[in-house]
Amino acid sequence: MKKTIVVVDDEEDILLLIKKIFISQPFNTLLARNEKELAKILKRVKPDLILLDVMLPGKDGYEICRQLKADPASRDIPVIILTVLADARHTVKCREIGAAAHMTKPFEPDVLEAEVRRLLK
Repeated sequence: MKKTIVVVDDEEDILLLIKKIFISQPFNTLLARNEKELAKILKRVKPDLILLDVMLPGKDGYEICRQLKADPASRDIPVIILTVLADARHTVKCREIGAAAHMTKPFEPDVLEAEVRRLLK
């Protein structure tokens, strides 16, 4: 059975790049541009993993991750934070909000794929 990954990013090129990375993999890749689109997806599907940008219109990725981890329906879904923020404070904040991992943009496709596979085992 295919695993489902949701990618939340407001940059169209990032969404398309990640979809292209996983197109040949045994994953269903769903795309959301903001928290509202993510909420619509979560009403239909319980994904196996969420890739979540920090800088989004409306609620930022930190707040969305906090809400996901506070909700019993989504608390067990691993979240990988994707961001251009690379300082140590960001790393600590990602851990505090319950993210399973974080990756800095730009990222290497092979590294992203390996991290997703690790978390889906």
